[in-house]
Amino acid sequence: MWEISVVPGTKTLELFMHARLAMRSVLILTVAVSVASNAQHTPLDTSVDPRSIAMGESFVATRGTLSGVIYNPANLAALKGVHVAYAQRKVNWFSPLDDFRFHQITGTMRAPFAVIGVSYNRYQMGEFIVTGPSGPTPIARARPYEHVIGLTFARSFDCGIDAGISAKMFDIVDLPTAVTTPMFLVDAGFTYSFLGCDSATSTTAITFGLSIQNFGTYFKTMGGQFNIASLDRPPRFLRLGVSFSNEAPGNSPLALKPFGILFTTEVRWLMNEPTLVPNQVTAAGFGLEVSVFEIVSLRGGGYFPPTTDVYGKVGSFTARFGGGINIPLRKIGVDTPLRASFEYGVIRLNADITGPRGFNTGISSLSTFAFTLNYQNDIF
Repeated sequence: MWEISVVPGTKTLELFMHARLAMRSVLILTVAVSVASNAQHTPLDTSVDPRSIAMGESFVATRGTLSGVIYNPANLAALKGVHVAYAQRKVNWFSPLDDFRFHQITGTMRAPFAVIGVSYNRYQMGEFIVTGPSGPTPIARARPYEHVIGLTFARSFDCGIDAGISAKMFDIVDLPTAVTTPMFLVDAGFTYSFLGCDSATSTTAITFGLSIQNFGTYFKTMGGQFNIASLDRPPRFLRLGVSFSNEAPGNSPLALKPFGILFTTEVRWLMNEPTLVPNQVTAAGFGLEVSVFEIVSLRGGGYFPPTTDVYGKVGSFTARFGGGINIPLRKIGVDTPLRASFEYGVIRLNADITGPRGFNTGISSLSTFAFTLNYQNDIF
């Protein structure tokens, strides 16, 4: 829980919006929250999906993944049936941030003309108590959060080409001192995949992916004592990557595939000078996944962050790892087309900030997890 003092003559709105978590009474908390504010920014550019996080946030060229809502809308085109997923990413590297976390709900359905996806991403920022200039008596309470609502259409074409487009709305809700005007954005992308080897013993595919993100209007706030107006530019990205996959098929269509491997790479370039999430440069990542009998997956990778913050030093290697359990019920003898999965990812933190030379929080990593249900038959 945080306290914000509304003092006449101060730009309360500006402090809240650009420091994100305005702490003016205790210096160490102000510094800590400022570091957290620079870290992974907003739901516009924060992945919550454990699988992609464990693999270096490098999924722009990974077909058939729900994380396409953050990396590349074309990735949804290869999904079959109906998917529903919930994911959560913690931000509690510092005890006052225990209530801060990212949530994501995603759903997709294959229709005759395209795969349709809906997504809701929220960054919950705990509870704030707003006090007046006359004393510590609370005059308001707020539980502000940032959220993104998205709608995606993705389709497969001939010659291994998938394309997709997403429309998104971003807003900050329950600001105690401001009125906001949401911004409306568009993402677009495509993938090109071809089989390098298709035989009786294995299938190898190489996929190239490209996407552009966050093109549209600006985010507007108005409020404070002087009714200050502010326009914030979102970060616009160009993502480019390649993936390599290999699977050993089972003895029949209902048999479990004994082995699978996936290698992913991605580079993310910043295409403008954003004010909503400033001080970024190029980011990159890579990852490796090994799956056994479609049930157990182990993952690892590296991420090169675009800023120096709690998640690492700008341009320096940061380790990621995780795993997953997948239960294809029909393939293990249960007569239903349902598939359930649980994913878990670990994000290593910057020891200069969380270690003895920094805030000495005793926390060296954060976690993210997800549950997914997939009804594998197409409804239409």
